[in-house]
Amino acid sequence: MIKKIKSPDFDHERSVFFMPGAGGPCRFGLYRQFHRMILDELGYNHIPIYSPNSEDGYAQFGLGGTDFRKVAWKGIVFVDGLIKMRHQTRPYEIRKGDTERLYYHYLRRMEQAVVKDESLEDLAEEAGRAFNNIERRDEKKPMVGVVGEIYLRNNRFSNNHLVTKLEKLGLEVWLATFSEWPLYTSWTYRNDSKINHHVKDFISGSLQVWTQKYYEHRLLRQFGRHFKIRHDYPVEKILKYAQNYISLDYKGEAVLTIGKAMEMAARGASGIVNAMPFNCMPGTVVSSLSRKLSEDLKGIPWLNISYEGLRDSGEETRLEAFADQVFSFNRISYKKKKKKVPEL
Repeated sequence: MIKKIKSPDFDHERSVFFMPGAGGPCRFGLYRQFHRMILDELGYNHIPIYSPNSEDGYAQFGLGGTDFRKVAWKGIVFVDGLIKMRHQTRPYEIRKGDTERLYYHYLRRMEQAVVKDESLEDLAEEAGRAFNNIERRDEKKPMVGVVGEIYLRNNRFSNNHLVTKLEKLGLEVWLATFSEWPLYTSWTYRNDSKINHHVKDFISGSLQVWTQKYYEHRLLRQFGRHFKIRHDYPVEKILKYAQNYISLDYKGEAVLTIGKAMEMAARGASGIVNAMPFNCMPGTVVSSLSRKLSEDLKGIPWLNISYEGLRDSGEETRLEAFADQVFSFNRISYKKKKKKVPEL
């Protein structure tokens, strides 16, 4: 924010910073307040921070009746689709770098399409065709699921390039999507409104859920015309997996992390990585349940790894040991030919 403010082309009178928030036991809910304090101390108290909250399913994303919410949601789903295709392709590419170049090409194309109000559906079909045309080796590597805190698992700098390191160890990565969080908050908003008999809010929440699913389906269908993109279970099914280990009344990332890890194990993952910021409360809850989860999931290797912005000299060793466990688990599972899906 400060770097942007001090750039020569920054217009103080026409600018708004965007920092969503959340309730519950998570630092995410405090970022906006911290940003406000810093900007005020620097003399920029006249620049607003727009901060919709998860408690109403980010209903304020509407920005006063504009299409901002719809555009933002379609952009989120599009990038999730690009990330899926990148991770399903990069471990098998013949010419190193083909996948990464194509990923950034379509990331820039998506940005331009949003600015020019062009169709993301057409661009998704084009991207799916392009990724499908990348030459790849005919092999199948063990797959590991990466779950945990949403920002950290998606930001390569914050997680010390976790996905790349796992791929270099001979694994394919299934990364939990960014879109699962807004899908979950909309579902929670609708469910809470129903429990509290808030009819108007229930109708609003139902419309949010339907709209998000509608545009998600449309975009993923376009990707899938040419690329066999991996689809995710709906939020309702994820929560059914998680409810045997944690109460759904405990809202937030812990429920999603547990449910998603169980989905990944049920659908062929041979290992789970729970990536979290140091001292993250939801991440710590999941970590405390991980041994029981691993046992119930036929002994699937499970690695809890936290990041605090410092270089961890033992990280490489832990990842190598985890990869060895994954390969061993994958061989055992292959001999059994078919892993059982955990009971709901």
